[in-house]
Amino acid sequence: MKKRIITITFPFALALCVVLAFVLKTVSANPGSILAGGTWHYPSEVKGEEVILKYANVKWLQLITHGIKIDQPAYLCHDFKGATLGWEGEIRRLRRGKWIAVESTLIPPVGDEMYQVCVNAPVAGTYALFGYYNASGEVSQTPEAFTTISGNSIDGNWNTGTEFDIDLKAMPAETWIRFFSRGVEIEYPTLICFPFNNGLHGWAAEIRMWNPDTHQWSKLKTTTSFLTETDGSPYQACAETYFAGKYALFGYLGVQPE
Repeated sequence: MKKRIITITFPFALALCVVLAFVLKTVSANPGSILAGGTWHYPSEVKGEEVILKYANVKWLQLITHGIKIDQPAYLCHDFKGATLGWEGEIRRLRRGKWIAVESTLIPPVGDEMYQVCVNAPVAGTYALFGYYNASGEVSQTPEAFTTISGNSIDGNWNTGTEFDIDLKAMPAETWIRFFSRGVEIEYPTLICFPFNNGLHGWAAEIRMWNPDTHQWSKLKTTTSFLTETDGSPYQACAETYFAGKYALFGYLGVQPE
């Protein structure tokens, strides 16, 4: 009787191992992958914890990073070198054992950065970066990296003050937020505004002041509105300033406006 049990159990166990091996091979975690080539980026007030993932059940996608568990909704990005190698990237959220697609955006590099895949993470939870090879063979082209925010890379002008090119090495910003203007230097407190038509396409605006003591950009209360009520264009971002200093307009993917 004992011999018969072994005879029946062994083929079953062998078949089970084959199935598990296939599942694990379909999407393997590869946090050191050249496709990722970087790390997670999110606001400093968000608490993030790395989650080790052995596999994920999304057969047509390659899992290329560890997961990140965040404690609140946030604008979340991961570096994505795969964009220059013909790969497409997307960030997904783990929900009840399944990876749910979240609308992802590919962000071009600024300065010494690389491409980033970003999402407006709607809730606290675990997220991970996936990728798949673009079967068309088209390879994303890396735009020429620039080290200053100048008039050649920005459309529009501040309503007041003296504009200047921003040296990204001397005045760097957090990697999860993007520049949308040149710098502006003002000599006295006033209302400053800059065109922000990206606000019509789901981007949130944030005007910040450069603090030379901490070497950081400090955010101001920023409002967005139409410049005129007659034609409804262009859209602009404004902030009341209380100190003389240097300012710039930033943006991040926010909630799609109604």
